[in-house]
Amino acid sequence: MSPRDASDRFADVLVVGAGFAGLHAAALLRGQDLDVVLLEARDRVGGRVESVALQGGAALELGASWVTGAQTEILGLADRAGATIEPMASEGATVLVRDRELAQIDDQDAPGPSLGAAAAIDELDKLATGVDPAAPWQAEHALSLDLTTLGAWFGSEVNDAAARLELELAAEGYFATPAAQVPLLHALFYARANGGFDHLLGASGDPLSQSLVRGGAQRLAEHLAGELESLVLREPVAGLSWAEDEVRARARSQRIRARRAVIAMPPPLAQRLEYEPALPWERDQLTQRWSMGSGWKCHAIYASAFWRERGLNGRLIDLDTGITAFDTSPLSGSPGILSCFLPVAASADYERAGEEGRRQAVADALGHALGEEASNPEAYRDRMWWREPYSRGDVAVPALGTWSSFGHSLREPVGSIHWAGSETAAEFAGQMEGALRSGRRAAEEVAASL
Repeated sequence: MSPRDASDRFADVLVVGAGFAGLHAAALLRGQDLDVVLLEARDRVGGRVESVALQGGAALELGASWVTGAQTEILGLADRAGATIEPMASEGATVLVRDRELAQIDDQDAPGPSLGAAAAIDELDKLATGVDPAAPWQAEHALSLDLTTLGAWFGSEVNDAAARLELELAAEGYFATPAAQVPLLHALFYARANGGFDHLLGASGDPLSQSLVRGGAQRLAEHLAGELESLVLREPVAGLSWAEDEVRARARSQRIRARRAVIAMPPPLAQRLEYEPALPWERDQLTQRWSMGSGWKCHAIYASAFWRERGLNGRLIDLDTGITAFDTSPLSGSPGILSCFLPVAASADYERAGEEGRRQAVADALGHALGEEASNPEAYRDRMWWREPYSRGDVAVPALGTWSSFGHSLREPVGSIHWAGSETAAEFAGQMEGALRSGRRAAEEVAASL
């Protein structure tokens, strides 16, 4: 619909943000015969999920991508959308680079952690059992855990330098933030919400522990969007006036008045909206203390996944450069896609290097680890999410002390305003599944209040 179609209108519910959380909330509320308006600032749906189509039904996932067998919401959505969930190819050896020397990890746990890192992960998962993902602030010694960083814990508990670096790189993959800036309580919450660090590393035995949506995960967002009538793109919301029984939104070209609102945005972006009256002190303090991570996701594309013929699974852990890689090619092996993550600590250097500099750094690392053929990708693509004004980064991470002091305000409605988004999920936080579950929770809250 055009912006004019929805101008100056009343709705039962206003949803702000057409990522997975907002789309799911809007679709569920619309299914209950409520009048729902969904406003999205971008020119597309999906939020931090964006797919680029390639030949043969393959896709590059510029944002969130992985699916597991326990993620019932997204598996159900894929079924309704007629999409196939395809396990990643995992047979073969992982390549580990240290001091320019190559080693191959070829066992049943590949691409899992090394032995030294695995012992640390076991200890972290034991600590995490004392953290309720629905209420991390209630954990025993919550304040102490919240004032310690994950990096500091690695430094005190992991003696082997290589294992410590491997863990730090893995943590950057989860949080797009250096481990030295991630509160330990948040890391434990994240582990509990996602089945443990062992599960996150793909060493849990789950046959769908690392799977992809064939054709790209964004097609699932587009399927949800197809169920909605009042979806307006390119319509950023500037502010909200709210009371106990009504909310008024000021968007780029229109005004919406609704009985309830669902803000489906990461806490740092929700903080950028203007609220009248101001939000309660604890909610305001909470959102001021979250920031968006700034990781790099890059893709090197080849005619085929040639590394499979050499007994390699495409997984790279380069302790020298900090670059990690995964084989995200279709099971057919054509085209061949290596999805890489660059170290967050070097983000400023990589930005200054420009796209060609990043391409060369990735190609050099892949060529050293996987052979000369990997040095010459046919195409290269990367994404800087912090440059997107309506994303500002990959995933939101709280500052030290935030969970223990203000965490109870993360999901708590404020008057007529409800909160959704992957960061608010108690299960599968930081994942597409978590976003969908948060949308369902918010929709149930709104339906009950109406």
